[in-house]
Amino acid sequence: MKRPLFIFAFIFSLGIAAQEALKINFIPLVLLSGFCLFFHRKIFIFGALFFLGMAVSAWRHQPDNCDIARLINFQPGEYLVKGFVCSPPENSGGKTEFIFCSRQVQYNGLHQSCCGNIFVRLSASEGISYGDSLILNGSLQRPRKYFSRGKVSADMRVKIFQPVEIKKSLFLSARRFSFYLREEFTRRIRRYLGGISAGVIEAMVLGRKDNLPKHLYQAMVRTGTVHILVVSGLNVGIVVLMVDLVLKIFRFPRKLRLALALLFSLFYCLVTGASTPIVRATVMSGVFLLSYLFQRQPDIYNSLGLSALLILGFDPGQLSNIGFQLSFASVLAIAFIYPRIKVFLRMNHYRNKLLKFISENTLVSLSAWLGTVGFIAYYFKFFSPVTVLANLFIVPLASLITFCGFSLVAVSLIFPPAAALFAASAKLVVFLLLALNSILLSLPLASFSWG
Repeated sequence: MKRPLFIFAFIFSLGIAAQEALKINFIPLVLLSGFCLFFHRKIFIFGALFFLGMAVSAWRHQPDNCDIARLINFQPGEYLVKGFVCSPPENSGGKTEFIFCSRQVQYNGLHQSCCGNIFVRLSASEGISYGDSLILNGSLQRPRKYFSRGKVSADMRVKIFQPVEIKKSLFLSARRFSFYLREEFTRRIRRYLGGISAGVIEAMVLGRKDNLPKHLYQAMVRTGTVHILVVSGLNVGIVVLMVDLVLKIFRFPRKLRLALALLFSLFYCLVTGASTPIVRATVMSGVFLLSYLFQRQPDIYNSLGLSALLILGFDPGQLSNIGFQLSFASVLAIAFIYPRIKVFLRMNHYRNKLLKFISENTLVSLSAWLGTVGFIAYYFKFFSPVTVLANLFIVPLASLITFCGFSLVAVSLIFPPAAALFAASAKLVVFLLLALNSILLSLPLASFSWG
């Protein structure tokens, strides 16, 4: 079978989509999948994968008996909830917001163990960090619509909170340390940069958008280049290339370079908060790096299929995630469309290296745009013809900005007097990026929106 992992991922995805529509119970699906495995014909293997996809999706939607929303049924009154902070707290306007992993709840004289995430708001701007164990006192309501997709069980407005001691896992301690590094890197960036430059560097290097002006974000949306301001596949790819390049200069063996690049990408995932886009990008890059480690000519379709199986097996809800769809659609489009156009235009016969380089990058940008334009138009009611041209220039600038950001942080730790030079370089490249985006946005018919 040619490219089996890609085919398996496709069938597994069809099962997830079918379960979203049919809502069949978990146990019959497991039995059907197991029954198909008794036969060794290809069609039954496909059937087993299809029903397994349905079963995984059904398991995800099974109600959890310990979920705090089921226990309290949102009865009015005050609640005491014990647990720990499981997302980086965001401070704005004298208030703090974060996700809280509940472990015990007390209400109406009852004391019960529980589970489930709570979106917390409290009137305090500091003093809470990721991993802190707390007892919260306040009211619980049903979650807001955009937090209700199986990730948050309730909203809580906190009146009083107090720290407590809960035994922390090794993973939680590692995550807490990673967020400490994130805050330290942020302080160093803001020490040497200010205003828009700091906001762009923080967004692209650390995944922090709280210091990014809204008008700038919207301008990048309109040119179709906003993906550079979100830590995702592009940023992980830049990090891997940077690590590989630096190690190559010091003559590290190829396999060791790839292994260290993989480890650094995992570390980078933690430092940037391990959000869904960065975890997805890290899994995808990890699969490709491993394929290069163990094969001479890795197949991009099989690697993409394995990435999808890993991501959807852990969280089948990702299939309906816009970011997931855009990520895989763009990579698939580049893998399928780019080589065919390249052969059609006979680009291997181009003798001028500069022309060949520009042509290849243009085709990569065009292929990615063709793969995602339908999704963007459907979900966002937005169409930007200038995106291909914009990405041709802005993506290289984004790579330079990311390199300057990492270099600034590294040099500020090793030799602070030289950090000002990298800060000046970062300011210049950010200025060029914003100026170019403004020029592209001013072009006739640069973007259309409706609905």
